[in-house]
Amino acid sequence: MDRARQHMRAIAEAMEADAEERRRRAASMTALERIVEGLRLGHALPLTDAQLEALDRRAEQQADIHRKWRALQRR
Repeated sequence: MDRARQHMRAIAEAMEADAEERRRRAASMTALERIVEGLRLGHALPLTDAQLEALDRRAEQQADIHRKWRALQRR
């Protein structure tokens, strides 16, 4: 019985460590990165039209920055 408790305690500790790592990683992400990560993990996000438009604008801004950066690299 004691061995089973140790096993369950080890599982609980591993789960808590995993949850802590996810919280730490999420804290270092931007809002857009958290949304993309959630979508990657299959979470459905209830976004309003305004939020979707803001995401589209942000994605376009990021793509523009990337295009400019690549153009500078080619020089």
